[in-house]
Amino acid sequence: GGGGTSHGIIVRAFVPHAEFLAVVAGDATHPLQRRDDAGFFEGFVAGASLPFAYRLAARNAGGAWALDDPYRFGPALG
Repeated sequence: GGGGTSHGIIVRAFVPHAEFLAVVAGDATHPLQRRDDAGFFEGFVAGASLPFAYRLAARNAGGAWALDDPYRFGPALG
């Protein structure tokens, strides 16, 4: 999920088994820092504001995969 600041957003994600995780928005890739071996990642995306359309790119020794961060979407239910 993301948290907003006046100069960008902080993206936090839990992706078990990932050794690398990055935010991909258009042509830009923003690597996230691995905070815990369980799969918790965090990073700052300068200049971004919510809502922010992005996907996550994950990688480990077995390969690479892309996924949506469900917390990037606004509330869907009233």
